[in-house]
Amino acid sequence: MMDKIKDIEYEELVQFCQEGLYTMVDYIELQIDLYYDWYEWLAFHDLPRNERTASQYLEYFEDQIYI
Repeated sequence: MMDKIKDIEYEELVQFCQEGLYTMVDYIELQIDLYYDWYEWLAFHDLPRNERTASQYLEYFEDQIYI
């Protein structure tokens, strides 16, 4: 693995790191949107705030991302 890293040109390494960073930022933005929508939905429907119910609805919203 280290041999492969040593063979990579500096520009390629920078590009690889930038692409990884952009992917991570996109994922974080998606998670923020998900949680915002979840809380907005809970507030609109005025659901009980117990942990069990909230976690079930959170699972539902997380599943919607991957469909």
